[in-house]
Amino acid sequence: MTIDATDTAGPFENMSLKGIFKLEDDVLTVCFGAPEGERPTEFTTKDGKAMILHVWKRQE
Repeated sequence: MTIDATDTAGPFENMSLKGIFKLEDDVLTVCFGAPEGERPTEFTTKDGKAMILHVWKRQE
């Protein structure tokens, strides 16, 4: 699935980030491309590519 975000403060204020996400059980994985860049096509980072990968696990 896709997700878009806009930074509201900092050096990327008002810039759009295109991303993808998946939710499996209690794990949310999100990968964003560079500000104003292309949407990632896989959940990975690569040398020379500005990508952000987050993996969050729900804890109770």
